[in-house]
Amino acid sequence: MDIYKKLGIIFAVALAFLIFAGFYDSSPLTEKVIVLSVGIDLPESGEGFDVSYEVAQASMKAQGDSAGGSDGGNVIKGSGPTLSTALQDASEKAGKLVSLGQSSVIVIGEDYCRKANVAQVLSYFSLSDAFRDGTSVIACRGKAADLLSVKLPLGGYVGLVLENTVQHDGKKLGIPYVNVVDFTKMQLSEKQSSYLPLAEFVREPQSASGQPQTNGKPVGRFEIRKTMLFGGGRFLFEADKEFTENLVFMTESESFRTYVINDPLSNPAFTKKAAVGITEKKLSFGCRTEKDRAVLEVSVRLKVKRLRTDTDGNVSFFTAKSYGEISQLNKIEVQNKVKADVEGFYALLRKYDCDATGLWQTFYKKLGSEWTEFTATRSDWLEKMKTEVYVDVSN
Repeated sequence: MDIYKKLGIIFAVALAFLIFAGFYDSSPLTEKVIVLSVGIDLPESGEGFDVSYEVAQASMKAQGDSAGGSDGGNVIKGSGPTLSTALQDASEKAGKLVSLGQSSVIVIGEDYCRKANVAQVLSYFSLSDAFRDGTSVIACRGKAADLLSVKLPLGGYVGLVLENTVQHDGKKLGIPYVNVVDFTKMQLSEKQSSYLPLAEFVREPQSASGQPQTNGKPVGRFEIRKTMLFGGGRFLFEADKEFTENLVFMTESESFRTYVINDPLSNPAFTKKAAVGITEKKLSFGCRTEKDRAVLEVSVRLKVKRLRTDTDGNVSFFTAKSYGEISQLNKIEVQNKVKADVEGFYALLRKYDCDATGLWQTFYKKLGSEWTEFTATRSDWLEKMKTEVYVDVSN
């Protein structure tokens, strides 16, 4: 290689270094505030936004309202007439450079969910370059600021625990996982409703000294067993644990579910009940129209195995692999339970005219223009929809 090529390479590398150095933020971590989660609340006036940052720099002292300690993150609060001004207010109170790119979860308070338009606030985060597209979204009981200020028995940051629960453990626990992009996509179609998992903070049992607290923070755990459903970004209804589990069952390709069955062969010392779990699941849908209503055919194929722990928590002794098999009567028992769950799930969707699973799109993919013509004059198609459920259970 001649001298001119070498000089050219050196010049190109130096030029690239100078260019990219301008885009690289070389601020040390001690000069930054890392935001792990963002809370959104509706002010008492019913207008504007209250914003909360849960930050990772525990030793940082904010200029504005803050609460926290070594047992978790600090919470910095801001407010404003618009979401952008509220976020700016919180950032200014931090007193240091705020980094939002590490935010793992957005928590929306109960009042905001019930009284305001959730779609508008999440559209802001979806379009913002400051937040990751995969940021999880959760609704909460009470105020988001209060939820982000609690202490967990094993320590850690609230936002990271919530995000890990819904994103990584959701399929096992029957919790729907929704991120900013998911919610925005659901809102792109006026035909489809949307939903968010609902988190509640449960305090530890009260001691003789009063409510358990550490460094001024209440101590307890999270429960995410319910769901809030929205139409056009507006609150429709709050669903219970059973509906929430069925929602995950009907929308996720993989989901763990257990069913309690009668077990005449169980150990006489234990209960006459046993539990079976799903090892494989396949859903398929058929669509047609008849007269003045739509008909949804739901086919559920399951493979199940008997669990090695009975419903009372007594662990069985080691048994052969065949222990996982269940009788034909037990299969029928599981079939009936699954069928009742699925029928009840769609009955609730019809009751609230809530297309949470994208049924309109499902019919459109199957029927095409026939479906658009059918629904053009039938806005109540979901309320009148007939559901036919077929369940097959095997080992």
